Amino acid sequence: MSSDRLKLLIPLSAGVIVLASLLLSGRGSHPPGRGVFIAHPESEHATGILTVRFDEAVPRDRWEAILIAHGAALQSEMLVDGFAVASVPDDQRNAIGEALAASGAVRSVEEVTYRKPVALPPNDDIWPDQWNMRLISADSAWDVTQGQGVKVAVIDTGVAYEEFGQFKPAPDLGGTAFADPWDFYGSGPSDPVGDEHANDDNGHGTHVAGTIAQTTNNAYGAAGIAYKATIIPVRVCGPKPPAYDPRNPQCPTTAIANGIYWATNHGARVINISLSAPGGITDAEKGALEYARGAGAVVVVAAGNSGGPVLEYPAAIESVVSVAAVAYNGTLASYSNYGAGADDTLLNEFFNLDLIAPGGNPPPPPTQALPTDVITQESLLFLCDGTAPIDYQVFAFCGYAGTSMAAAHVSGVAALIRSAFPNLNRTQVAELLHCSAADAGAPGWDTQNGFGLVQADAAVRDSDGDQLPDCIDPTPTTPTPSPTPSPTPVPPPNDCLPPSPTATPPPTPTPTLTATPRPSDTPPDSPTDTPSVTPDGPTPTATATETPLPTDTPSQSPEDTLESVTPTETPTETPEPTPMPIPCGDVDCNLVVDARDAMGVIRFMALVTPVAACLGKGYVNCDADLNQLDALVILRYAGGITLGIPSSCSGIG
Repeated sequence: MSSDRLKLLIPLSAGVIVLASLLLSGRGSHPPGRGVFIAHPESEHATGILTVRFDEAVPRDRWEAILIAHGAALQSEMLVDGFAVASVPDDQRNAIGEALAASGAVRSVEEVTYRKPVALPPNDDIWPDQWNMRLISADSAWDVTQGQGVKVAVIDTGVAYEEFGQFKPAPDLGGTAFADPWDFYGSGPSDPVGDEHANDDNGHGTHVAGTIAQTTNNAYGAAGIAYKATIIPVRVCGPKPPAYDPRNPQCPTTAIANGIYWATNHGARVINISLSAPGGITDAEKGALEYARGAGAVVVVAAGNSGGPVLEYPAAIESVVSVAAVAYNGTLASYSNYGAGADDTLLNEFFNLDLIAPGGNPPPPPTQALPTDVITQESLLFLCDGTAPIDYQVFAFCGYAGTSMAAAHVSGVAALIRSAFPNLNRTQVAELLHCSAADAGAPGWDTQNGFGLVQADAAVRDSDGDQLPDCIDPTPTTPTPSPTPSPTPVPPPNDCLPPSPTATPPPTPTPTLTATPRPSDTPPDSPTDTPSVTPDGPTPTATATETPLPTDTPSQSPEDTLESVTPTETPTETPEPTPMPIPCGDVDCNLVVDARDAMGVIRFMALVTPVAACLGKGYVNCDADLNQLDALVILRYAGGITLGIPSSCSGIG
């Protein structure tokens, strides 16, 4: 298309106009019949332009003259065949449109109308300062989902969600949905009762809940990520005796473990734990986390604020999604923990950082923090103003920073994922969080950034509409515009089969849960991640034990179990022995996974020929990256130690 056609035409001479009129009067070849003028009075229209669809019999070199003869001008030809954009005086738009429709040269003339994004930028006052939401592209994800239908448990200091005694709900949580609250701290760690009033006497939990699901588009305050999700407030922290200063809370691990069970039993599909400490995990916490994983809940945990290269607990546990904090510019915050964490209860096995997310990074005093240095949500005034009196009915929009805030962002994105793709299991959600993250630092996974910066829009993108997000869709049906295949995601090779063209992979092994469900708990109300299973059960009630627990009986089944594979019968006219599948990680293909295979992996990584070079390459943790983790897994397997490999992957056969 020539550039001349993209410009407004200079009015032609009278002679040219006469010639155009002759062309339209029948002294030339043009089709008979009348076109149609299409107005859109119900829609906002573009000023001074129309789209014109010319009849196929009208050559393109006549378009300009036809338009000028009727008081219009050619603005541009469209890529759509036969269409052009014409400029007209806006007050004559309808008249010119009708005249062109009657000319016999066009099939249709139509007003140009506007489309708008489904999710406009929210009208909340503080949205312009919420750099964190734009850093993870939350507003783009809202075109797909706002988190509806998903329960997110906030296991924290409570949430300002109700009018009760001295407590009052936070105004900007007025449109947020709440369900199934419970207070497991009560008046202290030895409180045997607890109750259903999980009100916040510190402000931390309210701030975290705001990032996840602050009421949005209410022309007030701040926005939340999954603002149509339902929050389950679970209070596990409270003032430390004997001072009972709410500014200095403590969170007993017994209450945390109970809170995880409670949230799981009440249908939480995402559980946020913005709590951490060094020193190890308790058996009760670990059992509760395994219980949540078996029921399909995605548990998101803050990495800790000690600024060291070791994850704190419970972020160091394999069954959770651990999150470090970044500043406005996407770099690791000075206070954030990162790297890996050794779980002493699993023979010092290391579990690595999963993701980074906005946490803020305020300058040290006396420099005043800017809105771009902190995460702003509504909470109790005294949380962010140390001079304010303790009052549970006075709120403000607090700028706060920490890995607590970072974890809340990932929980919000996980809620969007579970809303958009309710049939994904827990492992798939975690994998989706990983592969949709924006790479940061060194390419691929690294100790300071994990798999990268969480991204809401990429996580919920489903280009072909098959209810499987693009990032983990192995067979996208939408044709790619370029014959060059995209380099990401790269699935690991299937090293678990003998070199036979007819071989089929063995069924994925079912993960074994190390936690036994307590007989006093109830299965989750929400569906497990195996779509065919829908557990039901009565609502649990607290018992008067040392720490209150739900009192119903669970029927737990591992959530990440894939559908069983039924082998297809084959003709037996000429029976042949079936080749034995080679276990994943069996580098030398001798049907035994042992230290020799680990040595082969190490040699392969050092660009040395593997031991007894074979089709096997040692990919066992399914990240498409052959590294020390693969060697470690093979060594552990050879020693008879539990692996904890994602069950959605090939794993070790």
